[in-house]
Amino acid sequence: ALQIMEKRKDDYSFAPNINIIVCKTKRIESTNYLAEMSHKQFLSAGFKSDLINIEDCMISGCKASRCKQIVVLEGFEIMQYQYVVKKQDNTTFIITASMDNSDYKEQEHTINGIIESLIIK
Repeated sequence: ALQIMEKRKDDYSFAPNINIIVCKTKRIESTNYLAEMSHKQFLSAGFKSDLINIEDCMISGCKASRCKQIVVLEGFEIMQYQYVVKKQDNTTFIITASMDNSDYKEQEHTINGIIESLIIK
């Protein structure tokens, strides 16, 4: 697992961050299905989440799906983009980008720049 976080501006602001996890097993399900299951697991764990959408995309030339949702963590509303990315050999990556929901449009630019710069080999 890897975490990338923007440098904190102060002690009170939410620092946008990205977590990248490589799944231990190769998954044969579609990225869209895996994104839906991830959202459902989040809800079944007792977290509050408002699903905005799940859409197909590409990251570093790999098929991916993005689950866009607003989650509440410890009282904070977080805009979360969770990407499920699969290489042709079914190696699966979960990339979770989190931003302050009240300010996510500004932070989204930083997150998108990082996502677009990823190289998956």
